[in-house]
Amino acid sequence: MGDSITDNYRKDNLPCQDFLPIWKKYYAPYNAFNAGFNGNTTDDVLARIGGKGILDHVSPKVVQIMIGTNDTGRGNTEEETFNGICRVVNKVHSKLPHASILLVGILPSDIYNWHVAAAAYPDKKFKRDMAVNDRLARLYAKNPFVTFLDIRDVFLDGNGKVREELFCDPSVVVINGKKAGPLHPNTEGQRLMAEAIQPTLARLMKKHSKQESRSIFPFSLPE
Repeated sequence: MGDSITDNYRKDNLPCQDFLPIWKKYYAPYNAFNAGFNGNTTDDVLARIGGKGILDHVSPKVVQIMIGTNDTGRGNTEEETFNGICRVVNKVHSKLPHASILLVGILPSDIYNWHVAAAAYPDKKFKRDMAVNDRLARLYAKNPFVTFLDIRDVFLDGNGKVREELFCDPSVVVINGKKAGPLHPNTEGQRLMAEAIQPTLARLMKKHSKQESRSIFPFSLPE
C-alpha cells in the first residue's frame, strides 16, 4: 500500500521505468496485490481503507506500507505526517489483526522545481521526512507485529546527499520548462529498494508459515 512509488511497479517502460520485471521477481512469488495509488497521502489511504474498503474480504500474511512523502510534499508538518502514518498503521491493524505490517520509511528526495508547496524548500522536506522516519523507528522498535524498515541509506551517498542517478524524475519529468528534482526511483533505484526490503519481507512471510501472529497493539492514536 502506498503512493506512486508503490503504484509504479505496474510500469514496464524502458529504460528508466522498467519496473514490472522487478515486481514479478520480488513480489509476484508471494501472490502480492499492488494497492499503491498515484498521488496518495495518508488521508487518501485511510479513505481507501474506509469502513468498507480495499482491505475487506482479504487475509494477507503481510501488508507492506510506504506512505507520507506526498504529505510533506504538500506542506504538512512533521507531526501531521507522523500522525497520519500512525493512523494508517492503526487502521490496517484494525482491519487485519493477524497480518504483520512492514512499514517502510519515507524515501529521501530533493524535489526542486516540482509543483507542490514543499518544492520551495526541498531541504526542509528532506529533513522533515527523515525526522518522521526516526520517530517511527523509535515508536515501533518493540512492537510485536509492526516492523519498521528505514532504507534511506540506499538512496544517499557518503555525504548524506540524495543519489540523483537513482531517480527517474531529472531525466523524464519537466515542469514549467525545468527538470524536476529526484522523487521517484528509476529502474535501478526501484530494484535496489526491492532488494533492501526482500530479507525482511521473507522473514515475515516465513514467520506466518509457522504460526499465526498474535494481535497485541499497545500503540494507538485517535482516528
